[in-house]
Amino acid sequence: MQQLYVFYQQSRVGELVKLNARQMRFQYDQAWLASPEAFALSISLPLRSEPFEQAETFFANVLPEGDVRAALCKKLGLSEKNDFGLLAEIGGEVAGAISIYSTAQLPDYESQLLPLSESSLAELLQALEKTPFKAIDGDIRLSLAGAQNKLPVMKLDKTSSSFALPISPDLATTHIIKLANAHFKDLVLNEVTTMRLAKALGLNVPEVDFLSVAGKTHFIIQRYDRSGGERLHQEDFCQALAIDAANKYEVEGGPSLNQCADLIRGYSHKPAADLLQFVRWVLFNLLVGNCDAHGKNIAFLYAPKCELAPFYDLISTQCYEALSQKFSMKIGGENRLDWIQKRHLQAFSESIGVKFTLVLKEFNKMVALIEQHQSVLEPYLPLKRVVNNNVQKLSRRFEV
Repeated sequence: MQQLYVFYQQSRVGELVKLNARQMRFQYDQAWLASPEAFALSISLPLRSEPFEQAETFFANVLPEGDVRAALCKKLGLSEKNDFGLLAEIGGEVAGAISIYSTAQLPDYESQLLPLSESSLAELLQALEKTPFKAIDGDIRLSLAGAQNKLPVMKLDKTSSSFALPISPDLATTHIIKLANAHFKDLVLNEVTTMRLAKALGLNVPEVDFLSVAGKTHFIIQRYDRSGGERLHQEDFCQALAIDAANKYEVEGGPSLNQCADLIRGYSHKPAADLLQFVRWVLFNLLVGNCDAHGKNIAFLYAPKCELAPFYDLISTQCYEALSQKFSMKIGGENRLDWIQKRHLQAFSESIGVKFTLVLKEFNKMVALIEQHQSVLEPYLPLKRVVNNNVQKLSRRFEV
């Protein structure tokens, strides 16, 4: 029987057991359940002494996806479907606050930090273009959930671009560097501009910027699941609903907007404020043409109370003709931008229990703010064209 152990900071939370090729069992430690600081790892894994026989969806959701996963598994000599094996290899540094190890006690370590010169950072990023796995001074494995190569780093100085890699689990990274995308050369410009527009329109988003290293421009984002050197627990909505990452799109059984709203209303400690942010997220994705917003792009942050996490992975997929023009989540039963009418927005409002007049009011605010913040769109003209075109079309349909 193969076992892994799940930790939160210095405390052991529970035990993860491999049952077969795809299935895992998880059980909370009795000491964790007895602790006044105990919390559930997931809405889908509430605190209880009995084991969870199908816990794989929560834990598999912290692993990389797509080409990144394939390359990582090939490098490690693992089957692409071997979630348990991947957790054993890279579970020490995943999104949120948990860490996963093969030993029942946290490994012994000395607090270590590896400063990165510009040349060593450039070398590391260049290596990560070919593989999401890189060993530095021994057995350091670098990877994060998602479908892009990412490098978690610690920024040493707020005013400069000096970075380091933590080599011990007591040190938390502060930022994530996303590599430039080989298929969409302007994706970094797209994402930075879209995220900055989101902030200008009142969405809760982390700080983002461009990072130039050895003549290449990458995307860097401040981690919202790290604060003051501490790791904050989080889970995306696929984890909360026990939905496999492979089924993150609504058409494949992934979360719908209704299910997302139900989660917020049922579990957020400030449901009214978070529902308003959720409505803004839906409207923003509509206006910028972000058709790839799915259940893994929205999350809860436990800091320590449950609340909607800052929004991330905001881009305009409509800027690329080769990508699907259908939204990942239906809005009032419709997922085609050119087909969405006022009645669909009204049906969406009614389905999530928010007054339609409030949704229209938020739409009006966003349209007005877009007019005020045209300068934010100037760095990426394809996005400016998409947004202004969508504003015109949707304003006519919604009779704004």
